[in-house]
Amino acid sequence: MKIVLHYPTSAEGIRQLQTTVAECHAKIITAHIDALPVSKEKKKQLLDMVIENIASQKND
Repeated sequence: MKIVLHYPTSAEGIRQLQTTVAECHAKIITAHIDALPVSKEKKKQLLDMVIENIASQKND
């Protein structure tokens, strides 16, 4: 099977792709957390930890 990808070349297109990928990652993370067999409070704590981790990586 051959797959051809056409990446955006404009700055706006690149930003749009980055936003779309980030939204996809966020949906995957929340789906995995929602599927965990733990309380809602534990899920919220875990999500908060993920958000803090991402924010700290931006600041580095």
